[in-house]
Amino acid sequence: LYEMIAGKFPFHGKHEAALLYEIVHEEPEPLSKEITKKVSVGEMLIKRSMAKDPAERYQSIGEFIADIELCRGPAESGKRGGVEKSRRWRSRSLYLFIAFAFVLAVFLIWQKTIGEPDETGDSEEISWFTSPPAVNWILIADFDGPDEDPALAQAVRGLVESSLSESRIVTPLSRVNIKQGLRMAMLPDTTEIVGDVAMELAYRAGAEALVEGKVERVFGGHAMLINVIETMTGDLLFSIRETSEDDPGMFPAMERLGTEMLKRLGENAEELARQRRSPDVSTGSLEAYKLYEEAIELHGKMKYTLEMKKLDMALSLDPDFTEAWHQKGIIYSNWGLVDSSRYALNQASSHRKLLSEKNRLRHKIACKLFVEHEYEDALELSLSLVKKYNTGYNGLGVSFLFLGKSNEALEVLKLKIQLNPFGASDMSIANVAETATLLGRYEEAREYIDKIEGNFRRERAEMQIALAQSRWQIADSIFQKIFNEHGYEHYDVNSAMCISRGSASKTGLEIKDYPNMRIEWFNIFNKWNLLRIAGIEMDLSLLEAAQEKNVTCLVTLGIQAAAEGDADKARNYLEAAENRPSHEQNRFATDILVLKAWIEKSLGNYDKSVRILTPYSDKGQMPFLTGRLVIRWLIAEALESSGKLTRAAEAYEAVISPLGLSDGARLNTRPGYVSMAHQRLTLLYSRLGRKDDARIHLAAFEKMFTDPDPELMPLLAAARAAVSGD
Repeated sequence: LYEMIAGKFPFHGKHEAALLYEIVHEEPEPLSKEITKKVSVGEMLIKRSMAKDPAERYQSIGEFIADIELCRGPAESGKRGGVEKSRRWRSRSLYLFIAFAFVLAVFLIWQKTIGEPDETGDSEEISWFTSPPAVNWILIADFDGPDEDPALAQAVRGLVESSLSESRIVTPLSRVNIKQGLRMAMLPDTTEIVGDVAMELAYRAGAEALVEGKVERVFGGHAMLINVIETMTGDLLFSIRETSEDDPGMFPAMERLGTEMLKRLGENAEELARQRRSPDVSTGSLEAYKLYEEAIELHGKMKYTLEMKKLDMALSLDPDFTEAWHQKGIIYSNWGLVDSSRYALNQASSHRKLLSEKNRLRHKIACKLFVEHEYEDALELSLSLVKKYNTGYNGLGVSFLFLGKSNEALEVLKLKIQLNPFGASDMSIANVAETATLLGRYEEAREYIDKIEGNFRRERAEMQIALAQSRWQIADSIFQKIFNEHGYEHYDVNSAMCISRGSASKTGLEIKDYPNMRIEWFNIFNKWNLLRIAGIEMDLSLLEAAQEKNVTCLVTLGIQAAAEGDADKARNYLEAAENRPSHEQNRFATDILVLKAWIEKSLGNYDKSVRILTPYSDKGQMPFLTGRLVIRWLIAEALESSGKLTRAAEAYEAVISPLGLSDGARLNTRPGYVSMAHQRLTLLYSRLGRKDDARIHLAAFEKMFTDPDPELMPLLAAARAAVSGD
């Protein structure tokens, strides 16, 4: 409203922090006399609309219109022509200010948004859950089986869990849930979940019922008995018996047993008939399924290497085992082996018709996230899975995170923790702490860090907060501790710490020394860029010699060419990147845009470069290769090169800010970028005549730049000379 009347902004902060301060604490500049003569009611409307105390503002649109009606007072001129003219003006004013009312509403919403930190996330996509949904838990105990074949009982238990997981009435406690319950009860993870232990865990979890089971071999086949017991009373609710003539007959027998269980628990029979499929799993090999269940048990213990061996054994018995291929894809993704993950998930996709509706959704989400990299589709599918089955929060949180929606990701991660009846795992808690740290909600992050039991995850989370808050010595101390005690080999932290001190020679590994170059692209790129900023070349010839270049390799080489001023060579790499398969382009879409912007900068098209990058400096799809600090730095460089020194200084200030980064790995590189930003700001503010600001940044630079190599001493000398005027 102010801007439409006055033709200028009501506040003029030179950077975001100053602007926010003015909005909260200072009054806008009064309207000029020329304006108030023409729009006499405008000053009154603005004064009340922009009152610092919300109670003094308009409480409804009716109040706003009532003040507009003041425009319709008696005419000041007695002349008929003047009266008619005045009436026409007032009529136009009424419609004008009704339009202003709409603008005012938008302004007030905007003012509230930037004036108060968002604590909950504002996406409609998560507005449907603001507290944990009610869950009817059911605990499945360890089953009794033949002594000579303990894997059989574990397999039957897994089939029962698979059946119950299709229910929309009850939710089986996962293996991870149960292990957490054992730890809360001060029992070893290896404790057998039977008898009184099972009943106690069910009671502690608030589970409605407990499922016990027994399987025996009978004349080459099997006999299964399932008892469902009410937790509060210990009464037997019902029993179900089933038999199979042989191993292949186990799966249809368990399908019948599972369907009967769901009916007894209250599921709609017609709905079950529509949704269920046969067999219950996508393998006809009981031995393969036993191995699969053993693998899932290992997954809960995070023993991924052993799990992979079990899955490979299962697939050697049944190469078409969909769930086994799916699980391999998830493990490969956790390991960062993108191509292997894609292969395994594609193998699972070829047989996904055999999966249940719930597992089909889970598989589609995994494919969208890790094969096709279509994150909006993954988000939609994840929301569907959560709403229908109250599961799939990991996929939902990852989808939000990959799309740059950190607020929403945090709310999902927090909800996932609340949904665990025994409390969350260290990994889940650490994920919440990391995301809260990225949003600048440090007190909230600390509350979760205090709940982490394992030393490594707790110390790593403490390091991330120290990195975000620029407590460099503490961050470095924690890094050295967890490196020595836990083998935490994060080269990005080490490189960034060394470069922040000016010790480029101590950054360690060259490209040839990285243990797995295919999963170290982020570290390689950011080390190259930090060294470039410091004025040191890093040899990337090994990348050029690679026979097959994926998108990350092509973008890295393209950006290097653009940085060296060879726009034609950079365009060739860009064209090659854009000709890579769609799944690669989808994943690295933001990074490809960074390469385009770098090319425009190399050609002197600085404004275009800034326009390309600005929407991704603190939001938008995650840049997996480059990171948001790189984007912010490139914006600052482009503005500085174009002579827009004030805006360039604001952009370097944004580099220093820890907010809006996409994940914890981006915090790891922060020391190097912040140190170099202080040096650039010292030079810029000196050129702008802002000596006090220059001295502040020189002091910050000197505090970080404590052990410079001889070839980097000119950076420190230049900063000192700029402040002293030499």
